[in-house]
Amino acid sequence: MYIFRIIKESLYHPEIGRYKAFGVEVYEKSTQKKLLSISDVFTDVRKAREFALLCNECQPEPVHLKELCMDFIE
Repeated sequence: MYIFRIIKESLYHPEIGRYKAFGVEVYEKSTQKKLLSISDVFTDVRKAREFALLCNECQPEPVHLKELCMDFIE
């Protein structure tokens, strides 16, 4: 079992300046060990939370997380 969490980030891009973004982290539930982290996925905290809740319900394998993020935001 896994725990999916969002992470709040303050990032900088030379063309747009500083901006807030949200990434996703996945942890092994039994050990609390971080398995994977993907930065700069969402700019909307509500969408980030919705995605994390869906992942916590469905328990996808972490190997698919990047693809799931891309599908979710499209």
